[in-house]
Amino acid sequence: MNIIKVFLLVCLSLSSTTAFSLNNSSIAAIVNNEPITIIELNKRLNASIVLNNIDLTKINIKQMKKQVLHTLIDEKLLEEAAAKQDIVVSDQELNMAIEGLAAKNNLTAENLLGELQTKKVSKQELQRMFKSHILWSKIIKNEFTDNVKVSEQEIKEQFEIMRKYQKINNDIRFKLAQIVIDVEPDNPDSKNYAANIIAALNSGADFKNLVQEFSVTSSKENGGEIGWVQLSQLSPSIIEALKNLQPGAISCAIEQENNIIIFKVLDRQDIVTRKLGIIPTAQEQKEIEGFLKMKKITTKAKAYMNEMKRNAFIEIRKF
Repeated sequence: MNIIKVFLLVCLSLSSTTAFSLNNSSIAAIVNNEPITIIELNKRLNASIVLNNIDLTKINIKQMKKQVLHTLIDEKLLEEAAAKQDIVVSDQELNMAIEGLAAKNNLTAENLLGELQTKKVSKQELQRMFKSHILWSKIIKNEFTDNVKVSEQEIKEQFEIMRKYQKINNDIRFKLAQIVIDVEPDNPDSKNYAANIIAALNSGADFKNLVQEFSVTSSKENGGEIGWVQLSQLSPSIIEALKNLQPGAISCAIEQENNIIIFKVLDRQDIVTRKLGIIPTAQEQKEIEGFLKMKKITTKAKAYMNEMKRNAFIEIRKF
């Protein structure tokens, strides 16, 4: 079973009892008066290592621990936002998510949970991870998905960009998935997270699992997949990073504004046999509209999360 293939489990000093005093040494961070304990952090770190099939000899474990802490901080903020909107996650939704993970690994949910338990990953920890993913998906849908529109003028302008590019290049279609990491001005380590994620991917970590764990965009609902994109739709730095990649390849870390993006090439078509016409076809319009809509949702979702962070009290302790 791939997700249980772990080369080395991190040494975690987890308490053998559930009762403990929340003194300074037991708290990793505080989010709006809600503590994140060292025990919570270590449990999630262990779960991330196991579920993502990470070879600890290939990554910076201290860096990953900081990264996991920021994920837990985001989860606290999402839970608060969801509570204000009366958004809940049902037991049925959590069970379906666990069953889906089990099916991906050709197991029953019972067998999956049993194997995870041997690696000190509890059902409760797995449910907490899935709950966060589902809450974020529901918030994005409520706040943005149904409200974001793309105008005919925007489609026309994007089509013209594609036509200009195609005049000087043979266009390429890529089927892509992405991990988008937020570069936080108050978190100097955030620029280093991408290198750690790429190292984990190169050691055999599952791309979709890392999307769920660390990506900040709406595409995480689809395992990071953004579908087919023509190279001419992308920025020059992304074009340069992708143009020579073959299916299965992982890109370098690409910095775009306040994000760092890691792409996985799922498929590519090197030759576009039919050149773009004067106006887009119905299918081209649909593809461009989907591409632009996702860009807008990603921008709005990031702004939403950043606004929550600005308005929150967040204190990170040394650990």
